[in-house]
Amino acid sequence: MNRARSIFSDVFGVAVSASLFLLALLWASPLANAQPTSLRFDRVEAKGLSQSSVKCFAQDSLGFLWLGTEDGLHRYDGYGLKVFRKDDYDPKSISDNDVTSIVADGAERLWVATYDGGLNEFDLRTEEFTRHFADPDDPNSIPSNRIHDLTRGEGDALWGASENGLFRFDAKSGEATVYQNTPNDPNSISHNECLTVLVDYEGNVWAGTLGGGLNKLDPNSGSVERFRRVRGDPTSLPDDVVLDLYEDRAGTLWIGTRGGLCRMNSRTGRFETFVSSHHRTIGGSSNRVRSVIEDDRGMIWAGYFGGGVDIFDPETETFTHNHHNPYDPYSISNDYVWPLFE
Repeated sequence: MNRARSIFSDVFGVAVSASLFLLALLWASPLANAQPTSLRFDRVEAKGLSQSSVKCFAQDSLGFLWLGTEDGLHRYDGYGLKVFRKDDYDPKSISDNDVTSIVADGAERLWVATYDGGLNEFDLRTEEFTRHFADPDDPNSIPSNRIHDLTRGEGDALWGASENGLFRFDAKSGEATVYQNTPNDPNSISHNECLTVLVDYEGNVWAGTLGGGLNKLDPNSGSVERFRRVRGDPTSLPDDVVLDLYEDRAGTLWIGTRGGLCRMNSRTGRFETFVSSHHRTIGGSSNRVRSVIEDDRGMIWAGYFGGGVDIFDPETETFTHNHHNPYDPYSISNDYVWPLFE
């Protein structure tokens, strides 16, 4: 996730008109008090948003905010939106309208991952796309056209989480190095369906999977360490479906899983799982953490798939829960929260 000054979230499902939602913190106590006591969500209408399911955000080197939806890539300049969609007759248009992840590389380029159209390189000056597809006959191509997540690595490297493995993409050469599961090889990644990827401050690459837990890859040696749910062990992952990864300013890894919010102890390799009383009471799918981010006060925000938004204080290990209230215009507009952007 990229950092700006505000936290944005998109809420989808039965959401009202296509909107952006600004999460504006109103503090009832002095700023020195880290515990929020009053929180107001201001809904900011964005005219021209073609589809209400905003999956990802990024801010480019020119200051524009970019939004990925299921119906195109949107550029927001503070006044209005411009939409970039696939044109079957233009090979320099985006390859697929369903945008899953966006990365700005600082070189007046955007890298745009899509659900079925591979990877796109977008020139901010010419507004033209260069497409990169999976090719089974080319071992240096990306492994799949279905890319779930994308992040920057060292130098010109990008790392992608795809339907068919983890990959490192060299932006200069246009070639990919692919990491996939090899049966009976514990030094390969645990599952090919990678949902989320993160490069930590030390250069390690973390990949969360759909059913294979969490993987830690050393890109220099190629060695892989796996972390899985162990039944009956509360210090293991609570679930092997890992939906989001975030490293806070202190270097702590936070994991959004189908079984709740986790914090990893990097020294021991153990996990702490945190479930608010609200989600413990409701149970079921409301505890699926789809997005995690840290705000400028050190609070951890967790967006849920049907469970609203929690703000977690790592020092007191307490939650502030926020959910949709149809009678409160300043509550979050829907309980399905996908990306959080700071």
